[in-house]
Amino acid sequence: MRLLPAPHVFQAGRNSRLNTKCISEVIVQRLAPPKQFPLESFARVLAFIPHPDDEAMGCGGLLRRLVDAGREVELVLVSDGSGGPNHPTNLKAERLPEFARSLHFLGLDTYDAWLLPDGCLEQESELSERINKRIEDSAPDLIVAPWPGDLHPDHAAIGHAVDSSSAGRKSSVAWFEIWSPLPASHVLDITDLMDIKLQALKAHETALRFGNYLEAMMGLSAYRGINLPYRGTPNYAEAYLLRGPNHSG
Repeated sequence: MRLLPAPHVFQAGRNSRLNTKCISEVIVQRLAPPKQFPLESFARVLAFIPHPDDEAMGCGGLLRRLVDAGREVELVLVSDGSGGPNHPTNLKAERLPEFARSLHFLGLDTYDAWLLPDGCLEQESELSERINKRIEDSAPDLIVAPWPGDLHPDHAAIGHAVDSSSAGRKSSVAWFEIWSPLPASHVLDITDLMDIKLQALKAHETALRFGNYLEAMMGLSAYRGINLPYRGTPNYAEAYLLRGPNHSG
């Protein structure tokens, strides 16, 4: 997440027309209720995380489920987490250690840091090529990435790069949501992992100085939990738009 005041965070950037097209096409397709996420279908996973804290809010439950199931998970932190070019101070020195602490709660202790300029990913001319090369090298069964319809330009840039990757056509992709709720094809029950997901986000003390992301994440997870069987107690879920060789979306 780019740590800028909201009017700057939600600038559409040059991907705005692409986002509108993506959203309209996907909504037409997503008319059925979301299914349960098929964890058993994937053994090798590659996740692209835009900024420190996106891993906790967007796909923390999925990452922990995959690790607990013994799946091989590779994770790439794409930006440097500095807060964007207009931020008064460079926050990279604070946010990278927080990212490592968050991953610890999610069961991960290693990641690759590309450290591209926060807030400027849509201007990175080599982003698509670099993502395509990493997918080609890793040959994952599943790619986890922010969906191309996200309003945040950095998130959308990564999503479009994954979507256009020639190497990624052999893999399934699980798009996750941050700033923009997506038309979900699948949900993942994270009720028993909600405390862990919260601990992972709480590791991002710097980000939490700029917004009430804890309650926002709880609210979105509770809303997505409506798609789970009601058990008389609160349900929490993460929503995904899954597409690939054996999945529509």
